Amino acid sequence: MSDLEAVKLREKYTHFRILVIGRANAGKTTLLKRVCNTDDDPCIYNENGENQLEPSDERGIHDIEKQFVFKSNPQFIFHDSPGFEAGNEQELKDVLSFVEKRSKMNNPNEQLHAIWFCFVLNASRPLLELEQKFFNEQRAGNVPVIAVFTKFDDLVAQLYDRDREEESRTDASKVVKEKFEMPLENSRDRPKAYVCFEALDDSEGDHQEQVKGLIEKTAASLDDLALKMLFVSVQRNNLELCIKYAIYEQNDLGHSSENVVYWAASWFRHCMYNSPTWTAFAAILICLESSFWYFDQNIGFQPAFEQAWKTFAHSDAKKRVEQDISTLIMARATTSLNQKLTEQQKVTFFNIILQNRLEHPDAQDIF
Repeated sequence: MSDLEAVKLREKYTHFRILVIGRANAGKTTLLKRVCNTDDDPCIYNENGENQLEPSDERGIHDIEKQFVFKSNPQFIFHDSPGFEAGNEQELKDVLSFVEKRSKMNNPNEQLHAIWFCFVLNASRPLLELEQKFFNEQRAGNVPVIAVFTKFDDLVAQLYDRDREEESRTDASKVVKEKFEMPLENSRDRPKAYVCFEALDDSEGDHQEQVKGLIEKTAASLDDLALKMLFVSVQRNNLELCIKYAIYEQNDLGHSSENVVYWAASWFRHCMYNSPTWTAFAAILICLESSFWYFDQNIGFQPAFEQAWKTFAHSDAKKRVEQDISTLIMARATTSLNQKLTEQQKVTFFNIILQNRLEHPDAQDIF
């Protein structure tokens, strides 16, 4: 799949769907709130997309068929499975059936894209039999699974020894490695990655730094470029990841400036809607012209362009360009730079730029 083919396919996606598996006390809801950067409870929907409840706590979520979202980031759709602590084989069958059903969906937005399997860390109660069986069963589709170890701080507390205080974290890490990671690594279909969390319910904690690790490892686990682009652009926790993948995943853009802008914008959430790629294109042209009047051999092009960009960003022209471009694109249903403008659109686009040029005392009209 070429770079631009991936971008076109990504445009068909509107949501990234994640199944979250874990015991009732695994801290799943707290984790998802951190991922979506909110303190609000989720909204729950039935299979027909009908809102079942107003924002609610964990009660009522544990139906794997019901999807729920957080208003702070509704492009993430979550499903919840209550884990396998009851030892009921039917619970495992229900999860595998759900994964298989979603793998057969024709609509990519209805498919399952990733699984976060949350484990409760307990030194005396490691992996449950059905948890291990999940990773040894044949699973439909190619949905990556990330093993998420929550409440690492609780494990440290379990192993705390006043005489060996400094070694408590080391001992806890050893338990995670030997009693959880190693058995999972020996499974038929082992997790794509492992992530450890602690103190997620601490409002003063570094939970966003921890979430960045989950986001990065989930992105790395996705083999499909369009899905990777979707996930990276939907998440809001790690903007460095948007830049990283725009650079490292680029292979065949050639020398087209439009393709470069189109590709780069596709990795950022806010650049996929309301014609921001066209707005950026207009802003670049306006600032390139403006930089001509700042430019001289002493300062060079880069500082001249930076000055022009700063001037544009704080001008009334910026808001007018955004509004005019949005009107143009919505009227013509053109949403990305890979679609050619009609001749009339080109005239309108050109006039938008001319009407919003930045003023300079020494500038003369050279057209």
